[in-house]
Amino acid sequence: MRIEIFCQRCGESLSIDDKGKGTVECPQCFYEVNVPATAADIPRLCTLLEEGPEAAAWALSDLGAVDALPQLLHALQRGFEHGDDNDGMSSALVDLIEGNPESSRQILTGLAQSSDPYMRENANWLLEFCGDNQADADSPTV
Repeated sequence: MRIEIFCQRCGESLSIDDKGKGTVECPQCFYEVNVPATAADIPRLCTLLEEGPEAAAWALSDLGAVDALPQLLHALQRGFEHGDDNDGMSSALVDLIEGNPESSRQILTGLAQSSDPYMRENANWLLEFCGDNQADADSPTV
Protein backbone atom coordinates (compact mmCIF):
# COMPACT_ATOMS: atom_id res chain seq x y z
CA MET A 1 0.00 0.00 0.00
CA ARG A 2 1.30 3.45 -0.88
CA ILE A 3 0.96 6.50 1.34
CA GLU A 4 1.54 10.20 0.73
CA ILE A 5 3.91 12.12 2.99
CA PHE A 6 5.52 15.53 2.67
CA CYS A 7 9.17 16.50 3.00
CA GLN A 8 9.59 18.64 6.12
CA ARG A 9 12.31 20.69 4.41
CA CYS A 10 11.00 21.51 0.91
CA GLY A 11 7.34 20.43 1.05
CA GLU A 12 7.69 17.93 -1.81
CA SER A 13 4.90 15.32 -1.85
CA LEU A 14 6.30 11.79 -1.70
CA SER A 15 4.35 8.65 -2.53
CA ILE A 16 5.99 5.77 -0.69
CA ASP A 17 5.42 2.13 0.14
CA ASP A 18 4.24 2.01 3.78
CA LYS A 19 6.15 -1.24 4.33
CA GLY A 20 9.48 0.53 3.87
CA LYS A 21 12.08 1.70 6.33
CA GLY A 22 11.69 4.50 8.88
CA THR A 23 13.06 7.22 6.60
CA VAL A 24 13.19 7.99 2.89
CA GLU A 25 15.34 10.47 1.02
CA CYS A 26 13.52 13.32 -0.69
CA PRO A 27 14.55 13.34 -4.36
CA GLN A 28 14.10 17.13 -4.50
CA CYS A 29 16.34 18.28 -1.62
CA PHE A 30 17.95 14.99 -0.43
CA TYR A 31 16.56 15.44 3.10
CA GLU A 32 15.88 12.28 5.15
CA VAL A 33 12.10 12.30 5.71
CA ASN A 34 10.62 10.30 8.60
CA VAL A 35 7.96 7.81 7.58
CA PRO A 36 5.14 7.80 10.16
CA ALA A 37 4.25 4.57 11.91
CA THR A 38 0.86 2.96 11.41
CA ALA A 39 -1.25 0.66 13.57
CA ALA A 40 0.23 -2.28 11.65
CA ASP A 41 3.63 -1.32 13.11
CA ILE A 42 2.55 -1.69 16.76
CA PRO A 43 3.80 -5.30 17.22
CA ARG A 44 7.18 -4.38 15.69
CA LEU A 45 7.39 -1.23 17.83
CA CYS A 46 6.71 -3.26 20.98
CA THR A 47 9.61 -5.52 20.04
CA LEU A 48 11.80 -2.46 19.46
CA LEU A 49 11.20 -1.34 23.04
CA GLU A 50 14.04 -3.74 23.90
CA GLU A 51 16.55 -1.99 21.62
CA GLY A 52 15.49 1.64 21.28
CA PRO A 53 12.85 2.25 23.89
CA GLU A 54 12.50 6.01 23.59
CA ALA A 55 12.00 6.12 19.82
CA ALA A 56 9.56 3.21 19.95
CA ALA A 57 7.72 4.81 22.88
CA TRP A 58 7.17 8.04 20.94
CA ALA A 59 5.90 6.15 17.91
CA LEU A 60 3.50 4.15 20.11
CA SER A 61 2.39 7.35 21.81
CA ASP A 62 1.75 9.03 18.47
CA LEU A 63 -0.41 6.05 17.49
CA GLY A 64 -2.36 6.18 20.77
CA ALA A 65 -1.34 2.57 21.45
CA VAL A 66 -2.63 2.28 25.03
CA ASP A 67 -2.70 -1.51 24.68
CA ALA A 68 1.11 -1.34 24.69
CA LEU A 69 1.18 0.18 28.19
CA PRO A 70 2.37 -3.05 29.88
CA GLN A 71 5.34 -3.29 27.50
CA LEU A 72 6.02 0.44 27.83
CA LEU A 73 6.07 0.22 31.62
CA HIS A 74 8.45 -2.74 31.48
CA ALA A 75 10.75 -0.74 29.18
CA LEU A 76 10.53 2.25 31.55
CA GLN A 77 11.57 0.09 34.49
CA ARG A 78 14.42 -1.51 32.51
CA GLY A 79 15.67 1.99 31.78
CA PHE A 80 15.65 2.88 35.48
CA GLU A 81 17.49 -0.35 36.29
CA HIS A 82 20.15 0.51 33.68
CA GLY A 83 20.60 3.98 35.14
CA ASP A 84 18.79 5.89 32.38
CA ASP A 85 17.06 9.12 33.34
CA ASN A 86 14.06 8.08 31.20
CA ASP A 87 13.09 11.71 30.51
CA GLY A 88 12.08 11.04 26.91
CA MET A 89 10.36 7.77 27.76
CA SER A 90 8.45 9.42 30.61
CA SER A 91 7.38 12.28 28.34
CA ALA A 92 6.15 9.83 25.69
CA LEU A 93 4.15 7.93 28.32
CA VAL A 94 2.57 11.09 29.71
CA ASP A 95 1.73 12.22 26.17
CA LEU A 96 0.07 8.85 25.47
CA ILE A 97 -1.93 8.97 28.70
CA GLU A 98 -3.07 12.57 28.34
CA GLY A 99 -4.15 11.91 24.77
CA ASN A 100 -6.15 8.82 25.74
CA PRO A 101 -7.20 9.30 29.38
CA GLU A 102 -10.25 7.02 29.55
CA SER A 103 -8.78 3.97 27.83
CA SER A 104 -5.47 4.53 29.64
CA ARG A 105 -7.22 4.68 33.02
CA GLN A 106 -8.83 1.27 32.43
CA ILE A 107 -5.51 -0.38 31.57
CA LEU A 108 -3.50 1.41 34.25
CA THR A 109 -6.04 0.55 36.94
CA GLY A 110 -5.48 -3.12 36.15
CA LEU A 111 -1.69 -2.68 36.08
CA ALA A 112 -1.84 -0.91 39.46
CA GLN A 113 -3.04 -4.25 40.89
CA SER A 114 0.00 -6.14 39.53
CA SER A 115 2.07 -8.38 41.79
CA ASP A 116 5.14 -6.56 40.43
CA PRO A 117 5.81 -3.61 42.78
CA TYR A 118 7.52 -1.58 40.03
CA MET A 119 4.58 -2.08 37.67
CA ARG A 120 2.21 -0.96 40.44
CA GLU A 121 4.31 2.10 41.24
CA ASN A 122 4.67 3.21 37.62
CA ALA A 123 0.99 2.56 36.84
CA ASN A 124 -0.09 4.58 39.88
CA TRP A 125 2.21 7.43 38.81
CA LEU A 126 0.69 7.48 35.32
CA LEU A 127 -2.87 7.35 36.68
CA GLU A 128 -2.24 10.92 37.89
CA PHE A 129 -2.21 12.02 34.23
CA CYS A 130 -5.59 10.47 33.39
CA GLY A 131 -7.47 13.38 34.87
CA ASP A 132 -10.14 13.11 37.52
CA ASN A 133 -13.48 12.95 35.77
CA GLN A 134 -15.19 11.96 39.02
CA ALA A 135 -14.03 15.17 40.68
CA ASP A 136 -15.34 17.12 37.68
CA ALA A 137 -18.68 15.31 37.90
CA ASP A 138 -18.93 16.10 41.63
CA SER A 139 -18.10 19.80 41.14
CA PRO A 140 -21.06 22.14 41.26
CA THR A 141 -21.77 24.07 38.09
CA VAL A 142 -22.06 27.82 38.33
